[in-house]
Amino acid sequence: MLICQDTRSGRRCTTENRNTAQFCRRCGANLRSALRLQDAEAQVGRYQIVRTLGHGGFGAVYQAEDGAEPGRMVAIKETFDPGSIRSFQGEFAILSALRHPNLPRYFEMFEEDGNGYLVMELVPGQSLQDVLEKQQGPLLESQVLGFALQLCDVLSYLHSQHPPIIHRDIKPANIRLTPEGLIKLVDFGLLKQGLDATENSRRGLTPTYAPLEQWGSSDQHTDPRSDIYSVGATLYHLLTGEAPLTSAERASSSSDPLLRPRKRNSSLSHHVADAVTQAVALTQEQRFSDAGELKRALMGMGQVAVSVRTQGAIEAHKGGSLTLAFNPEGDRLISGGADGTVRLWNISDGSQIAELSGHSERVLGVAFSPDGRLLASGGADKTVRLWSVSDRAEIACLDAHSGAVASVAFSPDSSLLASGGADKTVRLWQTSDSSLVRAIRGQMGNVNGLAFSPDGEVIASVITLDSSVRIWRVADGRLRQTLREQLRGKAVFAYIEATLLGAAVAFSPDGDLIVSGGTMDSTIRLWNMNDGSLRLIFEGHSGPITSVAYSPDGRTVASGSADTTVRLWSVADGRMLHTLEGHSAAVTGIAYSPDRQTLASTSLDGTIRVWRI
Repeated sequence: MLICQDTRSGRRCTTENRNTAQFCRRCGANLRSALRLQDAEAQVGRYQIVRTLGHGGFGAVYQAEDGAEPGRMVAIKETFDPGSIRSFQGEFAILSALRHPNLPRYFEMFEEDGNGYLVMELVPGQSLQDVLEKQQGPLLESQVLGFALQLCDVLSYLHSQHPPIIHRDIKPANIRLTPEGLIKLVDFGLLKQGLDATENSRRGLTPTYAPLEQWGSSDQHTDPRSDIYSVGATLYHLLTGEAPLTSAERASSSSDPLLRPRKRNSSLSHHVADAVTQAVALTQEQRFSDAGELKRALMGMGQVAVSVRTQGAIEAHKGGSLTLAFNPEGDRLISGGADGTVRLWNISDGSQIAELSGHSERVLGVAFSPDGRLLASGGADKTVRLWSVSDRAEIACLDAHSGAVASVAFSPDSSLLASGGADKTVRLWQTSDSSLVRAIRGQMGNVNGLAFSPDGEVIASVITLDSSVRIWRVADGRLRQTLREQLRGKAVFAYIEATLLGAAVAFSPDGDLIVSGGTMDSTIRLWNMNDGSLRLIFEGHSGPITSVAYSPDGRTVASGSADTTVRLWSVADGRMLHTLEGHSAAVTGIAYSPDRQTLASTSLDGTIRVWRI
């Protein structure tokens, strides 16, 4: 295939032509200087070309099949410039030694017919440039933060090499997103080690994302802070939907004309917008000193401040109040108690709106459907009950469990209800007709906590036996992963048996993180959903954990404990932000209002306490 390179129109033609063509079929230019790409099924070394993935003025990238291992697909980077083969060799020598989950593997480098070839891992999925073009606007902040934190991690790894490895061409097109949500930083075409003179890094820069020092128009040389600029420019594009002005354009003006990110997207968090603005500072000294500092700023580390005041206490249930939940509007609370009742409360004045009777024993779990139409409750009488919010009538009594039902949860679209309990099963029900969809078995103990992921694709269950979290696929009920870590402290079996409470789980609003706690020790754990790794452990309670809740903005986690306290934690760094005291017995449930302004807690002391955050 011949790619026309004529620029007489002011832009490079890039039209594809047959190998036998003499003139471009579009612009008519002579094709003597055209790029010659490998055709499908062409043989390069032991590899057979499958298709062209991309090309530019200096080379092309192909998908190819390894002839030595039929069926094994790789990516092959080809350079057209014989003079660059030596730099290709140097590039391979550096990249082949790297091992990081956000970098592709590099397998070999060889020469053939005057061209150089670099063989690397074929990364499935799409580039962030593809994502931008499909979105045609800003991406969700939570989604972009997931990309950004991974970028910071891989840059910290690259920049920590001796000497540092600087990418010099970070941009959406060079960031691949796999189907599993993992990003891969690709195309180290400008890769150099150590501090590098501008002249060596100017070739092939992408103007939109290149810092001023790469243009050769300043007396600064490229260093790790050059990559920080490119990451910032990339995040600016992803978060606003608009590519930033080039650094050269900005520097040529008497005052920097680049609009701050929140001017283009007012929904952005202030700390995220401020971090992006600092990352794209024109001078290196004004940027973050390293990728770790950028990561901490993006996470809002050190910027979470919490003040709390008690709004009031509600005398809710005799014998103990065991569970509670907010309605979608945030102006009503539902609670369940040891007296077997479900009660509906007005948040503004603490008055009781309704009492729902039907359970013959303790009510251990309650939930509002996200669409606001239904209530669900689960009890020690082995039943799940569905109620209509509009008239508080019981719609259905579901009695498939053979043990106490300790937890209930609705799917994000309100079409499914999940229940779990002492029979070691999770059951999924259709809310439209109350039919059983499936029973998920394989639990190793009482299921005392349930949560659907924000996208509704998986459900998390936590059990009392070892406080482990199991992630199940909703579509077929199969186990996707298990989150488990060595416990700290002593088991508290007496509390478990006495209450059938004491294990909790919640997803972050973006679904990337999951927080869990249990009665086996006094810690709360924060997990990465992408790889199942443990991210943070929150330590401070002196008793087992009975409940956890994620704030709607994703910045704080609340936990309730048998030590009678509620504690607030920073997701960014695990710091304890506040301890809420007032209950005289074990806290059994907590919930954030949808606007994050209110936190409610309930306790074996029979009360509900409402806190203004």
